[in-house]
Amino acid sequence: MRTLLLVIICWSVAANTIIGQSAGRSESGNAIYYADHLEGQPTSLGEIYHKNELTCSHRSYAKGTLLRVTRYDNNKSVVVRVNDNELHCGDCVVMLSKAGAAEIDLLKVGKTKVMVESVGYSNLNPQSAYRSQAQNAYSNDLTAKGGYTTNRSYSPNSTQLTAKGGAPAIAAGSPQRLPAGLDGYVIQLASYQDLSNAERQMANYQQEGIEHLYLKEDFNKNGVLLYRIVLGPFHAFSSAQNHLNDLKSRHLVDGVVVKIR
Repeated sequence: MRTLLLVIICWSVAANTIIGQSAGRSESGNAIYYADHLEGQPTSLGEIYHKNELTCSHRSYAKGTLLRVTRYDNNKSVVVRVNDNELHCGDCVVMLSKAGAAEIDLLKVGKTKVMVESVGYSNLNPQSAYRSQAQNAYSNDLTAKGGYTTNRSYSPNSTQLTAKGGAPAIAAGSPQRLPAGLDGYVIQLASYQDLSNAERQMANYQQEGIEHLYLKEDFNKNGVLLYRIVLGPFHAFSSAQNHLNDLKSRHLVDGVVVKIR
């Protein structure tokens, strides 16, 4: 009994020493965030990854370590909890959950320089606003060319929205190109050089219940063909921006409003 008690005391002292040593440690490097297809997958430390939780992956910190991640360029920061040690990026120091990335506006740029500081330890993930928002029904207020307005919950199989000229909005599993002759605005969610990657990401968006998606092909300033995932169209810039704000809060999806040309 005395031996067992001694072992417990020694383990407790060692654990507290490790936690104490890690607290206050800092490092700099690049941050990225988890890909959508990893949602619901087990991490290397035995937990399940959920994009709406404030978690992260770090190569050396123990599970439960709380890290403050701060962007150098905008000074935005977020506290996340380590629950993974796999990091498939050679020059990165941390990989954030999508909720963590949203807190520091990482969703658009994808990768940026950060400072990472150890600030404590917890068995629970930090409170995330996106956790409760993800449980709410998504309300759509998208107006098609021609004046048709839908005001209903998102449904991945809905094709009620019709663009000018009668082109139906995209249905899940059937990527469509943005019809010619449209005007107004669209939300650009992502762009790829590889068509299969664009189609795969579009399928991910559709599985989350995001509708009215199209592929738009054009060339960048260097003459490279890009496949852009866009959502719309919208009559007004303000309507598109409001919808983008909703996308970010409900689905952790970011983008940019652009004029159709």
